[in-house]
Amino acid sequence: YVPEAREHKPAAGLKPAEKLASARHEFEVAMAHLGRDRKRVAKAEQKIQKLTAGYARRADTLAKEGAGLLEEAEATVVEQSTYALLCEYEAASLPVRLSKLERELEHEVKREKELQKRFLDLTVKKQQLAA
Repeated sequence: YVPEAREHKPAAGLKPAEKLASARHEFEVAMAHLGRDRKRVAKAEQKIQKLTAGYARRADTLAKEGAGLLEEAEATVVEQSTYALLCEYEAASLPVRLSKLERELEHEVKREKELQKRFLDLTVKKQQLAA
């Protein structure tokens, strides 16, 4: 299309200035179409955004809940492994504690017998001195 002549002519018979004008005109027409398409696309995007806004909010909420659940699961795994380790430690130390308590019990029983004997001896001595 040659804009100066306002008609379509074959490109082979055009002068360089006419070719340039034709190319500019095609470019301007293409830009005009692009501008219209841009507006139409923007409208469509806004419409789609309105239609899917609820879904997007729900997806964000679910993503946050999922992340929270994953963190909670990781914390639970850590707690479980900690408690398992403590259980093993307590199971291993139980015989040692039990034997220590038995020794302390024997010592206290022996000490109590000695104190009872001493009390008896002192009571007898007091009675002898009082008599």
